[in-house]
Amino acid sequence: DSIASFVFSNSVLQHIDYDSLDSVLHQLFRICTKGGKQSHVIDLRDMIDRSNLHFQCPSSIWESKFFRKLPIYTNRLNCSSWIKIIRASGFEVLGLKLFSDDGLILDSQLAKFDPNRLVSSVHIILGKK
Repeated sequence: DSIASFVFSNSVLQHIDYDSLDSVLHQLFRICTKGGKQSHVIDLRDMIDRSNLHFQCPSSIWESKFFRKLPIYTNRLNCSSWIKIIRASGFEVLGLKLFSDDGLILDSQLAKFDPNRLVSSVHIILGKK
């Protein structure tokens, strides 16, 4: 089953329906060889105006079938939630870079105070033991 020693994505994972995310991460873990690495860039902003407006929209609307089909859909997880769900799928976090809206690399301790407002994207390096 393990066929990939390296997997990467760039602004893909945030477009996966929240309900399917556990399954997708499980499959990414399953196909990764022992000692394999993965690199994922996750954009935490919405596709409306590259902001956090999607956090203000009620879940009943944002997570509706109609919105999920639109090119503006993102799954609305913040930085802390991404790290938690990725670790729960079995991956070890080997590296983490957090970026602000202006592209500056943020100190990970500072970003923990308000991950929804400070962190606009995440580059996370994963490993499988």
